[in-house]
Amino acid sequence: MATIGGPKVVDDGLVFCVDSLNGTLTGDYEDTWADLSGRGSDLTLATTTTSSGSTSGSAGWWPQFTRESAKFTRADVTYAYNTSHNMADLSSCTVICWLRYTSTDDTHRIPIYVVDASGKFVFIEVGSSQNYFGAATETQAINQKSNSNPGTNDGEWHQLAVVRNGTGTALKLYFDGALVASTQDNVYGSWTAGASDISVGCGFNASGVLGTTAIDGNIKNVTIYNRLLSASEINLNYRRRGRMAFARGTVTAVNIEAGGTGYSNGTLSGTGGGGSGFAGTYTASGGAINSVTLTNGGGGYTSAPTIVMSGAGSSGIVEPTMNLSPTPSSRYWASYKYKQIINYTYVACGYKSSSPWKSVHRTICSTDQTTNLGDLMQYGGSYVSGACSKKVLWIWGASNSFPGNTTQAVATNMVNESSYNLTSAMNLIQSRDDSATVFKEHDFSWTSGGGSSSVDKFNMHTETMRASTLSGGIWGWNGGNSGFSDQHYGYWGYSGGSQQITYATDTFSTIVANNTFFFYGQQKGMSSKWRKGYTGNEGTYAGGYNLRRFYFPTLTNIGIVAKPQTNCGEENFTMGQNHQYMLGNFDGAQNNENWRYSYSTDSGIANVAGLSPTAHAGQSSGNCGWKE
Repeated sequence: MATIGGPKVVDDGLVFCVDSLNGTLTGDYEDTWADLSGRGSDLTLATTTTSSGSTSGSAGWWPQFTRESAKFTRADVTYAYNTSHNMADLSSCTVICWLRYTSTDDTHRIPIYVVDASGKFVFIEVGSSQNYFGAATETQAINQKSNSNPGTNDGEWHQLAVVRNGTGTALKLYFDGALVASTQDNVYGSWTAGASDISVGCGFNASGVLGTTAIDGNIKNVTIYNRLLSASEINLNYRRRGRMAFARGTVTAVNIEAGGTGYSNGTLSGTGGGGSGFAGTYTASGGAINSVTLTNGGGGYTSAPTIVMSGAGSSGIVEPTMNLSPTPSSRYWASYKYKQIINYTYVACGYKSSSPWKSVHRTICSTDQTTNLGDLMQYGGSYVSGACSKKVLWIWGASNSFPGNTTQAVATNMVNESSYNLTSAMNLIQSRDDSATVFKEHDFSWTSGGGSSSVDKFNMHTETMRASTLSGGIWGWNGGNSGFSDQHYGYWGYSGGSQQITYATDTFSTIVANNTFFFYGQQKGMSSKWRKGYTGNEGTYAGGYNLRRFYFPTLTNIGIVAKPQTNCGEENFTMGQNHQYMLGNFDGAQNNENWRYSYSTDSGIANVAGLSPTAHAGQSSGNCGWKE
């Protein structure tokens, strides 16, 4: 075994490997995507748009690299290609592509196309609503397709693999580590090899780039072998690079991130994770856990076991971080808390004295300092809600009026800190005033309330709103709505009741039909990566002095803590890594008060110097975003 591009992959017969975490990238826009196989088949990044070759962050051309993957855009036909024609013989080969596919039409798209020097080629095809996954070669007799796989365009990462066993032999198709098709399926005619020997993001033919095959989606790894990988090797690639966070292993260390209070010495045991045998002890000093000793690392774990402590403390949540051996070196499948390290936050819109704002401010998390970036939003907005991808902050319900009732979206590019080009596809379907939005990381968001219980769902990869609303959300007009988000579920509510949103199924279930969860819609919700959500314990538009803390795994109230800034509501809350900010609120008047709040200690500091927004004399009821 060898480490290629971070994660462990089989390297016997490896002739090509590109990985978004190859260590050569310095920003979102690059010139090349380096081949890590040692054969020097680096890919050149390109597009068919007019100004091909621009590396300007605002240009939007070329595949865009994030910490996780490379993003390809069908409209611009962004792709990565190589024409050195040094690809090894493809008579017998294996091609594996990791794809998050977001196209919504029926047209067949080609995420990976490979041709060797003699003109033999293999390409993978996907088709969206048909749940199509196929592969084809220059010989009609060895084309293959499968229409019954679990679905390629569900917004999730999938492993697509094709094995070609010599000329004239059927291709084998693997989807997420499992064989899905292996019989001949003569669905295509012959196709002459194109000019490129490798293309990622679209296909080539004899005339060059085949723009009709370009994809909308993300690719994080492509590997090509000049031999046949076995079913177990393909499954191993899936397990190590895909859905499982860890290869099977033994716990080697436990790191305590928050010591808590009120603990005495005790023992540790583990549940879940696919293994068994983990055990340890811990010691406490002054009531806080300060060290952990492993007595048995256990074995057979495919994910970190859940830690069970023999004695509970009076306050503070202790969240151990598990280190396993073997351990993944890739950042792809880090825990939810570390998938994105938040270094900058943004607050936008809001209002004072019935005047809505377009302004956007940036806060540096390491220094707690805030800068006015100007009027980057296209319309002023008050009583709004929103969500952010890793690049763009979207806000819905902005109409240059107070309080405003509209479908209008506004957006800011957080990467280059400029206004973002709006399209009608970004707008809500249902007009709203004072809605709530929850989000699944940087993938999808759901918006409800503001005068309608329908739900608008937004895809942050394709930057499009679902064509029709979902039913079953919350109403919550007068008094507004509040919400917070976790990894797999979101929560929203108002004084009349609260709901849990299951992201995977787009379903909404009532938690309570009263205000014991969310007290009042203008007491806004705080999200975190710490399995906790926060909302005001009392008050209406102002008058909030305390926060309720809810522990997501059990949906229980784990206690009331004081707000660092009291007698407030209509807060603008960021989400952070270990701490978050409040940047503007209402305490009888719209103002620029602030706080810095620590998730681990559940305490904060009010009125930090340099932290407040400065564009106006006050702003409340805006919305926030964040980036690395």
